Amino acid sequence: MNKGTAIVGFLLSFLAGVGLMWGIAQKTDVQMSAESTKSTAASAAGSPIPIASDDPSWGKADAPVTIVEVSDFECPFCGRVTPTVNRVKKEYGEDKVRVVWKNNPLPFHKSARPAADAAVTVKGLGGDFWKWNELAFNNQKDLTPENFEKWAVASGVDAQKFKAALDAKKFTAKVDKDMALANQIGARGTPHFLINGKPLSGAQPFEKFKEVIDEQLAAADALAKTGVSKGKLSFELTKKNFTAVAAAQQQQQQKPQQPQQPPPDDTTIWKLPVAEDDPIRGSSKALVTIVEFSDFQCPFCGRVEPTLKKVMEDYKDDVRLV
Repeated sequence: MNKGTAIVGFLLSFLAGVGLMWGIAQKTDVQMSAESTKSTAASAAGSPIPIASDDPSWGKADAPVTIVEVSDFECPFCGRVTPTVNRVKKEYGEDKVRVVWKNNPLPFHKSARPAADAAVTVKGLGGDFWKWNELAFNNQKDLTPENFEKWAVASGVDAQKFKAALDAKKFTAKVDKDMALANQIGARGTPHFLINGKPLSGAQPFEKFKEVIDEQLAAADALAKTGVSKGKLSFELTKKNFTAVAAAQQQQQQKPQQPQQPPPDDTTIWKLPVAEDDPIRGSSKALVTIVEFSDFQCPFCGRVEPTLKKVMEDYKDDVRLV
C-alpha cells in the first residue's frame, strides 16, 4: 500500500467513526428527550391541578415553576393583570416559568362564555391561542361574534372552518371541563393563579408574583439536589403546596366557630358636600339624601340600579339621589 492510499484510508475510517459517534449521540439525545417528555406528561396527569394537551400553554413543559391562570375574557381585573403576566414571561423566560390557561367565564359577564368558546375553538383548530388572547384583552369592550371571527383569522385559522367548528360546538366542552376544575380547586373568582399550587388571587402587582416565583425557584433548586429530575420538579412542588393549602383550609373549617359579635353601629355623621355639577335625581327639599359612589364597569354597581330606581319610585319627593 502506498502512502497516499494509506492517508485516504485513514481519513475515511476517521470520518466513519465520527459519523457513528454522532449517530449514537443523536439517538441518545432523542431517547433522553423522549423520556423527559414522557416523565413530564405522566407527572402532569397525576397533578392535583391536571394539565392536558388541550390547555393553552406558554413555556417549556419541564419548567420548574408552573403558573395556572384561571381567567375570564370579560373580567376587567383579568385584563388589568395581563401586562403583569406578560412581564413575568419576559423577565423569567420559558426555561423557568410555564403559564397554563384555564377558562372560568363568570355568569354575570354575558360575553365571557362566547369568548371562551371562541378561544378554545381557535386552539382546537391549531391557531395561535396567545395571539387571540392578546386581541381579546386589548379589545375587551368589543367581545362580539364578528370580532371573534376576525381575531381567529388573525391567529391563523380559516374563517369558514372557525365558524363551522364554533357553530357545531366542536371544542366547547373544554370550557365546561375548565369551569368544573375551577370550582373543584376553589378558583371561584377571576383572575385566580396557582403558582406551583400556591394560590394568588386578583390583579396582583408584579412584586407579588415575583415573591412566590422566586420562592418556588429556590425550592426547585433544593429539590433537584435530592435527585428529582427537572421534568418532575414543578409536579412535586405543586403536589406538596396544594396539599398543604387544602389541609390548612380544612383545619380552619374544623375549628370551633366562636360566636361573632355584631359590629357596633356606625353613628358617624359624614359631611358630604353636594356640588352644582353633581348629577342629582329628586327634589332639593327631600328629607333624605343618598350619595352614591359608583363605577360604570362594575357589575355590582349595575346590579343595584333597579333597587335605587324602586327607592325613588316608592319615596318620590322624600328622597334625592346624588
